[in-house]
Amino acid sequence: MAGPAGDAAKAGASLRVVKRRECFSPAGCNVSCEPGEVIVNAYLAPAEGEVRIVTEREAHFRPREGSAAQAPWLVLVCTKE
Repeated sequence: MAGPAGDAAKAGASLRVVKRRECFSPAGCNVSCEPGEVIVNAYLAPAEGEVRIVTEREAHFRPREGSAAQAPWLVLVCTKE
């Protein structure tokens, strides 16, 4: 017998992961989910800087200053509403 998590998995829930490394601006970068999606998680990997959820679809990433070679991954995890 499937529990609530099993039922959600059967319903076809989908996650989309956006990974970027091109945010070198001292002001940071905004990254958004697609229309009809919402944020599940947003983080820097490694965790060197700040991440702020702006809206249910958009996050602002501001990595710690450093060289492009050391830039962390900006990771945004989205799911359908």
